[in-house]
Amino acid sequence: MARYAVVSESTDAIEGIVVWNGQTGWTPPDGTRAVDIDDHLEYQPGGTLTEAGDYTAPEPPPEAEE
Repeated sequence: MARYAVVSESTDAIEGIVVWNGQTGWTPPDGTRAVDIDDHLEYQPGGTLTEAGDYTAPEPPPEAEE
């Protein structure tokens, strides 16, 4: 089993992370692709991942006002 990012075909946004064997029982939703990210634990939803493999982390949440 490996970790896969579910990536939007239109925006390259990582919509979620799934654990999958890469072969059976699941296909990514329409308009998305599954990308094996097992060697990249830093990849997370909200970031982007291009087809060329370039990852951009999501923006951190804004600081809370005191």
